[in-house]
Amino acid sequence: MRQASTAIAPTFAAEIAATLDATCVIQRRTLVSDGAGGSAETWVQVGGTIPCRLFTARQQAVSEERGGALTSLLSWQGAVPLGTSVGPQDRLVSGGRTYEVLQTNVGENGAPCITLYLQQSL
Repeated sequence: MRQASTAIAPTFAAEIAATLDATCVIQRRTLVSDGAGGSAETWVQVGGTIPCRLFTARQQAVSEERGGALTSLLSWQGAVPLGTSVGPQDRLVSGGRTYEVLQTNVGENGAPCITLYLQQSL
């Protein structure tokens, strides 16, 4: 997973960090042995607890069919510190809620933090 550069002015970095008012963990899908010669998918935590900020991107919920069931989805945006290892297909867990990472701005020059575009299944 590519990490964003942390080369920004220290005072600006401190100001951004002060706006990250919650904490979260990043989870990544991993294949593990199922004990019968095959593999199973599981989610493992990447690193420790990090500061974050979450806010709704859209106020309306969208419903879609997933695995034969109708699921409601909410769009969110989030922010985590530069240098956080996170990318599409990862999950962010905060406050007992799980969000799927759809996209990030990792690699965009001049970004003061990593912006995450998230989706929450209800």
